[in-house]
Amino acid sequence: MRISVRSDSDVTESRRKLAKLLGVSRSRNDRRRGIRIPIRVNERLAEAVGIWTGDGHIRKQGTSYSFKISGHLEEDRPYLLTYVAPLYKELFNIRPSISENRDRNELTLQYSSKVVYMYFTRVQGLPIGRKGEIGIPQSYRGDASLLRRYLRGLLDTDGTVTFKRPHQSRYHYYPIIEIELSSRCLIQQVAEALREFGFNCYVQYDKKNYGKGGTLHRVGVQGVDNLVRWVKVIGSMNPKHLTKILIWCRYGFCPPHTTLKERLAMLRKSVDPLSYYDAAGGHTKAHELLLRERRILNTLLKYGPQTTRELSERLRVHRSTMKKTLRRLLRRGKLARFWSIYRYSKYGHGRCYRWLAKGTTLIDMEEVVEKNLRNQHSLL
Repeated sequence: MRISVRSDSDVTESRRKLAKLLGVSRSRNDRRRGIRIPIRVNERLAEAVGIWTGDGHIRKQGTSYSFKISGHLEEDRPYLLTYVAPLYKELFNIRPSISENRDRNELTLQYSSKVVYMYFTRVQGLPIGRKGEIGIPQSYRGDASLLRRYLRGLLDTDGTVTFKRPHQSRYHYYPIIEIELSSRCLIQQVAEALREFGFNCYVQYDKKNYGKGGTLHRVGVQGVDNLVRWVKVIGSMNPKHLTKILIWCRYGFCPPHTTLKERLAMLRKSVDPLSYYDAAGGHTKAHELLLRERRILNTLLKYGPQTTRELSERLRVHRSTMKKTLRRLLRRGKLARFWSIYRYSKYGHGRCYRWLAKGTTLIDMEEVVEKNLRNQHSLL
């Protein structure tokens, strides 16, 4: 239903009509608290529904109508308190009761409202109790902007951002973004949506859920190109993911099994991320690699495109070592290369690669991630 709004009285009348369509009027408690329901479907609402799809739960006990959103006690605390709670306050003018469960390591935002309960279940079609085989709401599938925000909310709650170390590498630099759910239908629809946005994704069905039993289904994207596309097209507002991406942008890798506090310490430069690879600390090979990469990038930015030989001679590094370092930077998207013709004698010409500092794509992505962390959560 689309209602034109011209004044405050029109807004009030429109909300009354929408409540009438729901078959419920605001309870005395809802009126006292000034709780409202959105008139139109917008991007903020789509993200709120995606957040609920990931970590939400709706239930009714007698005359009590409630829904809750849960997350990790420490990792998701800034996201839930500084982003999710204000988001629902903006949409429904509703405040949560906050509870902590130390035994389950869980932080919960609990909401109680009859009219919001009816809006979620009757208009948005969200299930009561166990979610089962849910899917993306039909009204979001035909609108790219709504679908993007829905996927953002889903990733921020039920998604993971990790960095693996392929080819027996020592450092975790290969990005992987995955969403794991029990609904096969939802995973299929998410995969179709990602392909529409240009992602090259993979899907895995019927994975054993060793923690809670049953099966899970997984959709994911991997590689630098997909990570850059994800940040630019879909984005994220959860510091749990943003800190990992920002560490990878700055250092070229992200140590695994770190907490949010540890990652923030790395970004504030009070902790060296290389120390997670060498317990003894000190000037290790990892430090030498990082310094060599920085010298290469600074040289290319200062002198322009260079060949491998020119870089080796300028930085006094063996050519085989230089080749390995250049390939590593190329995989991470920080370098570009092109064929260059040169004259090696008076009788002929040859071809070789010239290396160029690329960096603009990653620099743009780093600015977006840092802006979200700084402006929305004030963590940096």
